[in-house]
Amino acid sequence: MMNAQNSIMLEDDQRYHRRRQVRLDAMLSCMRSGLRGYISQSAMVLNLSEGGCMVSCASTDGLTNDLHIVIAGLPAKIGCTVVGRTAVRLNLQFTEMLPPHEVDRLAARRF
Repeated sequence: MMNAQNSIMLEDDQRYHRRRQVRLDAMLSCMRSGLRGYISQSAMVLNLSEGGCMVSCASTDGLTNDLHIVIAGLPAKIGCTVVGRTAVRLNLQFTEMLPPHEVDRLAARRF
């Protein structure tokens, strides 16, 4: 039987766009906290949708909640907000949606 707390967790975890499993090289970048310079770090995109992605990187320490990502195969930087974080993974929400045909194209060349 599901309690009220589990119900809330399930509702919060629902996605608006289908995530596609990928393995794409990426670069994360942001201003250091307090505007004391710039951080740039390589990452691997593990899943991707029109509205966001999950990335794996060596460490999320020092990365702020507002950053940019450059994904191999896309010509532009994408603004992101961190919506979930562990020591080595970030769940990112894009500030602008990616076109579905671009996400499908990237997912087709995932491995």
